[in-house]
Amino acid sequence: MKNVVKKLLVAVFTVSICLYGCVHRDPAPVTREAVSNISFIVGNHSNADMPAYMHHAVKDAILTVCQTFGKCSVIIDDGKPYTAADYEFSAPKSALSNEKMNSIFNKESAIISNAIVSSPAKTGEVDTLSSLRLAGVSLSGTAGNHVIYILDSGLSTTGYVDFTQNILRSDPDTIVRYLRDCSALPDLGKNTTVVWIGCGNVSAPQEDLTPANLKTLKSIWSAIITASGASAEFIDVATSGKAVAGMPEVTPVGIVRDKPIDISDAFRKTDEETESSVPTEKVRVKEEPLILGEETVLFRPDTAEFADYESAKQALSPIADFMKENPGINIILAATTATVGSNESCKRFSLKRAEAVKKIFLILGISGDRISAVGLGYENSFHVPDLNADGTLNENAQKNRSVIVMDARSEEGKVLLNDQMAS
Repeated sequence: MKNVVKKLLVAVFTVSICLYGCVHRDPAPVTREAVSNISFIVGNHSNADMPAYMHHAVKDAILTVCQTFGKCSVIIDDGKPYTAADYEFSAPKSALSNEKMNSIFNKESAIISNAIVSSPAKTGEVDTLSSLRLAGVSLSGTAGNHVIYILDSGLSTTGYVDFTQNILRSDPDTIVRYLRDCSALPDLGKNTTVVWIGCGNVSAPQEDLTPANLKTLKSIWSAIITASGASAEFIDVATSGKAVAGMPEVTPVGIVRDKPIDISDAFRKTDEETESSVPTEKVRVKEEPLILGEETVLFRPDTAEFADYESAKQALSPIADFMKENPGINIILAATTATVGSNESCKRFSLKRAEAVKKIFLILGISGDRISAVGLGYENSFHVPDLNADGTLNENAQKNRSVIVMDARSEEGKVLLNDQMAS
């Protein structure tokens, strides 16, 4: 363990110099309400990607807690989470120049950075719920803003929230009810925000999460954080490809794999000739569309960007392979949305998602003239009622966030294309 700590310390000075060697933000007058109190939960453990030490949000948070003379704790998320550091920064008794104050802030920031980077896991496994409880305790009783930054994967492997117990597809509300019944929810407070950086980022031997797994993981933690009185924000970052080496063992979480698309159900061979000029192609018109839900093609919230591009590409590959084998097949990609805002704006937004899927097919070697992209919004025959009486979205909303693959020769496909040409 001593050698591990030494290796971590080598990185500390690089991080400190990169993050805090050139700070020029002039200190501003601090009021009681403006004080920032921060707790960092850091996953310096096995099976997780290297925590996002260098993320700008981390840099800004560390500097802010120093400049506002707040309180900062560093908690290491392992099998028995512990507080690696607990600081309270006081204002100087006499007025100092901006240059002198910035020098002090840089030194204090480096102290926090050292604690974040150099404090290793001591106990095997990961208990993130207990880490959250520790963070809540460290911030209780302090005036001003409370922010908890979590730099970890979120794959807790022990305690009340143990993902090794096959809960990656569990209903978040069920988990919250269980924790509430066990009086296991942490007390985070209404003036607390939890900012999670790199949720779902893992390293070997932990297997990568699927888009559906990642969505469930975030939903579970978001529900727990909300039920604990705080608000949750997630910041996605690219994996570094590295891990903190030499840490105690963490049990890998079993990943629930999505069922691959079965093309045999989508298009069947028959004795009828297709419209293809290739006489050997004999494929029946597929009248029933193939609906790709969020478990297959998952986008980041409110964007046309894939949550996991490689997973989406892999999921769509069987369709592309089938189209290569059957050049007489052309498809329509019709994207739908939940009931949010006007249908016209949702049609424009869903079109962007359909076009994003089309781009993957182009990369997979399918000619663009064989694919039509359409945005349906939420007014379409595939829509499932997704609004409660009070106008809020219900559990059907995710069913309406889909991309529908249609055979362009089908009756519904022809009508859709005609409507698009007429509009």
